[in-house]
This record gives sequence, structure tokens and C-alpha cells, in this order.
Amino acid sequence: GMNIKILVCYHKVSPIIANEVLQPILLGAENAKEQVKDELENLCHRVNVKLYYDDSGEHISSLNPYFCELTAMYWAWKNLEADYYGLFHYRRVFDFRGKTPLNNPYDVNKIRLSPSQLQHTFGLSAQSIESMLKTADIIASKRIIVSYGWESSRFFNQYEIYARDHHQKDLDIVLEIIREKYPHYEEAIQKVFFTRGQCLSWWNLFVMKKDLYFEYCEFLFGVLFEAQKRIDLRFYTPYQARIFGFLAERLLNVFLVYKDLTSLTRIEKLQAWQLKDERPWLGWVQEGDVRRFYVCKLRVLKRYC
Repeated sequence: GMNIKILVCYHKVSPIIANEVLQPILLGAENAKEQVKDELENLCHRVNVKLYYDDSGEHISSLNPYFCELTAMYWAWKNLEADYYGLFHYRRVFDFRGKTPLNNPYDVNKIRLSPSQLQHTFGLSAQSIESMLKTADIIASKRIIVSYGWESSRFFNQYEIYARDHHQKDLDIVLEIIREKYPHYEEAIQKVFFTRGQCLSWWNLFVMKKDLYFEYCEFLFGVLFEAQKRIDLRFYTPYQARIFGFLAERLLNVFLVYKDLTSLTRIEKLQAWQLKDERPWLGWVQEGDVRRFYVCKLRVLKRYC
């Protein structure tokens, strides 16, 4: 069969989504807390899968606060052997079955499922993923609007939306680098950034055939490592410092449009789903610096620590 490796990205302790093709990986492992490593190791051990770390071999693990899930992408590009490479998150996956009705076709769709329900509901078995890859070279998420609803995207293009939500000058630098180093992407840039009402495939989710994945990584990291030299992040908030992850969400779309315009690449779009956190019947749940107390799965207290 095909050797398919879809990395499921973790940065904190969460239910493990894994099987023969879904492979958990800890992001920012180089600076991760021992407790997080131990707890994730234990959870993986329980379901009999290996936990990968993004800090072995050739890696950029320490850049995780700025590059988000791209540290896993880079690690896979340099250290992992596969026919197909993919990226999910601990709470974002594709629906391979397409049977679950959407609440909102233009926005984020959330659902609460345990890992075993999840695999069944969305057809995340090796067989169903493999059978789709027989007719698709790339799987990406269905394009949606996301950013503050339908209204803004009707009136703004993605360049304007990025400028509103992040730092415009960073995008200008990236566009300049693409025009210097990869001028053949110009038409794709126009379509993705400068067309009003253009929806995007968000969250850096995908599955790609090896040669396409390598081509994409060379483009993506070629652009972002150059941008890193030209952008000063010293005064950015931790959220805005995740800039290279935000930029990559757009550049994935540039790559998809480029392949669509210039090649016979078969691109399949699947619905992406975001998982709501499992709620306990009784007890505290800590996430970052927020603790929540649940009774019968209802939140009754919220504290900042």
C-alpha cells in the first residue's frame, strides 16, 4: 500500500488522534515542559503509537512560537520518508466521509467527538484516506471565509483582511520576496490576495503527494526564511509573533492556485472540522492560564491564574 504520514500536531496534553496513517507529533519539543512530554508519551503509549518530536535530526523546533505547525512540516520534509505527507492538528481534521451536516458553510464548523468517534464519523481509516489519494494528488480544506463573516470578504480582498488583522508591512515583504525569487507565482498572488470575495483554505491542513510536498516546502521555507531576516518581531505580542504560521495559511493557497493554473494536479477539497474540547463530568480543566470548573459537563466557574 501507500506510505501515508499525516502528522497530528500537539503542543499541549489532549486526546490522542492516531492510527496507521495519523501520527502524533509534539511541536516546539526543544523547549517543551517535561510534564507535557511525559503526559503525551503516556497517552500515546496507551493507544500503542509512537509520539514524534519536532526536534530530532535537522529541525527548527525552537522557532515554534513564530512558525507554529510549520516546525512539524519542516521536520517531516527533512526527516520523514513517505509517499504522501499531511498535516492535521490535535483539534482540526478533514471529513473523508462527508456525511456530517454543516452548521455554516462559510465559517468554522465545530463538533465534540472523542478520538474513536472522530475516526468513525469522518472516515479517518487508512483505507478511506488511501482510496481518496488514488484520485487526488493534494487534499486541502474547502475554502471558507472565516474572517469576520461574509460581509467583510464581500467588500475586502485577502490583502486588506491580512492588513487589518496583522501587520501589513510583513505581507508586503513576503510579496516582494516572492516577486524576487518566484516571479512565476504572480498570477496566483493576484488571485489569492487581490480578488475581492476570495475564500481561502485555512489552518495549514493538507495531504500531498511527496513531490508536491517537497516543491511546496521549498517555496514556503524559501520565502519565510528570507522574510525572517527582514522582519523585526521584537515588539510583537505572542499572538502576532506567530506570523509565519499566519503567512503560511495564505501561501498554501498561493501554491494550490499556482498548481491549479499551471499543471494537471488533481486537488480535492474536503470539509475541515474543529473539535471542541472534551468536557469532564466533574472537575477542573486548565488551558493556558485559564482554569474552568465543570459539573455535569457544564462550566460553572472560570478563573485566570
